[in-house]
Amino acid sequence: MDKMVLEVLSKYGIRPQKCTLIRNKEDRSVWKVEGKKGKFVLKLVSAEKAQKISNVTLFLSGKGIPVIPVVPTLKGDFVVRSKKKIFRSLSMV
Repeated sequence: MDKMVLEVLSKYGIRPQKCTLIRNKEDRSVWKVEGKKGKFVLKLVSAEKAQKISNVTLFLSGKGIPVIPVVPTLKGDFVVRSKKKIFRSLSMV
């Protein structure tokens, strides 16, 4: 498992038991993460895309529209910046 992915997951308080890379493209990567606290998706996306998606998700959720929950970090942030990359985590349903 990539050291950077482990470092990012630790900011969410997630200790992965299993972490599988399920998509790896130039503009984004996606991991399926399984741990004691449940199943999550970790996404590496552009800064612009991460902010837009997070804002729309929070807006829709606030209006009572069902969305996949964004997982905040231990500090309450919705994205993690690491080595000029942006990560966001979602709960798996």
